Amino acid sequence: MSQTSAEGCQSERAVITVTVNPVPSAPLVSPTPVVYCQGALASPLTATATAPNGILSWYTQAVGGTPSPVYPTPSTAESEPPTRYYYVSQSINGCEGPRSTIAVTIRPAVAVSIVGLPGRLGQCAAPITLVGSPAGGTFTIDGLPATQLIPGNLSAGPHSVVYQYVSSGAARLRPPVQSSLTHCPWRRWSTVAR
Repeated sequence: MSQTSAEGCQSERAVITVTVNPVPSAPLVSPTPVVYCQGALASPLTATATAPNGILSWYTQAVGGTPSPVYPTPSTAESEPPTRYYYVSQSINGCEGPRSTIAVTIRPAVAVSIVGLPGRLGQCAAPITLVGSPAGGTFTIDGLPATQLIPGNLSAGPHSVVYQYVSSGAARLRPPVQSSLTHCPWRRWSTVAR
């Protein structure tokens, strides 16, 4: 580059060096969708820069939007819409690359309960086959696996019956159900469906 004076004299030329940086590739993300049950505790989403010193930027839309350096934690409070999308790009030397997409699916919560367990029971009572809703979960009594509650095998006093159900391979659901079971000599039980 040079300049010419009003008298027609041209200056010496200055050299300007222009560096063209390559556009970085999209960040690496885990396989999607990430699946949670409604109300479950979610973890922050993750992505990995594919180049040294790559700076990640998160978005809630595929094009445009305001970048955030904070790894987002999906909300699981609502299951509608069932799938939401998050986007992440990386920048190197001021050049921002394309965005990777992470889908997050929230499955509707399932009401979990213990069916037909009496509010009062004693050591002389007949064994009770444990039934949970929805079917397909597992029971524990005082932390030990069980399919029947056999009062005669347990000491008088409080005991805990827990039903645990896993929905579609996602997080466990744990809505508590409390009841007290005593009788003959009096015995207390607490039941929890999760």
